Amino acid sequence: MIDPRYGFVYTSNRAATPTHAKFVYHHHYLDVPVRVLYRFGKKRLHFVTSVGVTTNILLNATMTSVVKYGNAAAKRQTYDQPYDFNTFNISPTISVGVDYKINNKINLRAEPTFRYGLLKITDTPVTATLWSGGLNFSCYYLLK
Repeated sequence: MIDPRYGFVYTSNRAATPTHAKFVYHHHYLDVPVRVLYRFGKKRLHFVTSVGVTTNILLNATMTSVVKYGNAAAKRQTYDQPYDFNTFNISPTISVGVDYKINNKINLRAEPTFRYGLLKITDTPVTATLWSGGLNFSCYYLLK
């Protein structure tokens, strides 16, 4: 069939037409942290702060694609990323938090942390660096 405005008109199977696509990139690293911690305060509640450096070693890099179609079907596939990523990075680390002494042997600690990679993870026109922020919860038990 020919439409005078658009030319040839093809009938399509709308059920097989992708309606949504999502791509998620995963980078799995082994992190080796070294940090110096300073603790100050009186009685049960202490404030803690730390600075340090974390060595990041790349273990695996994958990409997962999720494509949804008009008939509500979805196709999910995971691939190894073909890019040449740097396998080594160094990230300065900083944290500030609180430490609560429950008794003579048990302490609970909560500290927000932030890390930022000094080296680029890839040498491409669109570059990327590692960074992370989080909240560490810890429970310490004194053995002696």
